[in-house]
Amino acid sequence: MNLGNSSLIRSVILIFCFGYVQNRRKIKTNNTNLISDPNSDIYLDSLQLLAKYGYNPQRHSVVTGDGYVVDLYRIPRNGPPVLLVHGIADSSDSWLVLGPENSLAYQLADLGYDVWLYNTRGNKYSKAHVRNIPANKYWNFTYEEMGTQDLPAVIDYILSVRSLGKLYYVGFSQGTTIFFIMCSLRPEYNDKVKHAVMLAPIALINNIKYPFIDILTKNLHLLVPLFNNLGIYDVYANNHLLNLYHAKVCRDGVPEKVHLVENVEFIRRKLPNVAGYIVFNKSLDFTHLEFIYGSRAKKFVNNPVVNIINNDYYAGLEAV
Repeated sequence: MNLGNSSLIRSVILIFCFGYVQNRRKIKTNNTNLISDPNSDIYLDSLQLLAKYGYNPQRHSVVTGDGYVVDLYRIPRNGPPVLLVHGIADSSDSWLVLGPENSLAYQLADLGYDVWLYNTRGNKYSKAHVRNIPANKYWNFTYEEMGTQDLPAVIDYILSVRSLGKLYYVGFSQGTTIFFIMCSLRPEYNDKVKHAVMLAPIALINNIKYPFIDILTKNLHLLVPLFNNLGIYDVYANNHLLNLYHAKVCRDGVPEKVHLVENVEFIRRKLPNVAGYIVFNKSLDFTHLEFIYGSRAKKFVNNPVVNIINNDYYAGLEAV
């Protein structure tokens, strides 16, 4: 069965779901510059963003144990390495699109940290495999492979390049999920992470609140055979319409909360080595994507993350 332009079908699904979110909250829009300007940062890839602002990026490709090729982008500095891991359906772009004044990657690099931006298998930067396998075989993976194959290979690669034994880790959303998987199923990697910062951590989706994911999960029994018949395996394929969607997210925000604070509290109680945690005041009405894309991210997220890493790093120097 072939309905022609599958990229259009993917984009229609995404735009429909975003429209659902907007309609529920009746978001008002009054600034179209971000979308209408073809030179906007939202349309630049990670290397272009870093080069635009004079950060001289490097691209590194890492081959996993099962043959997937994942790309890392590095802002080389002499300080300790920090690995930034993005959320679901996203990429290294998420740590850059707010610009040098507000995005965490730039903040850490300006402080001298050696910043590495991860791209999970299957995202727009990491679609290669060492063998010429069919699409249905390529896309037959889950979070488990990301946690047991991708992250260990990436961490080993970074530590090998730097001739070090440990790195700092910052994960957002899915970036926390695959970290939990790695530490559980590949426990030897616990010793290779000096300190991990989990932003909006997710280990359970029992109380999912994000309509797009909610729609997908409740209709998988219908969508999976449909997409298989259409030959669609990459739901988040990169194209112009999807860029428009991301631009709207960055401009307007998606106000729905993905899951509840109670879920995070449950995770915290299960973890044995939590050094500290921060819960935002409910009056802030802080949403999931705001951790990365929001105008308040620098104040409420990035600055505390920087303080956590700085305090740990300098405490270690004083102890020497």
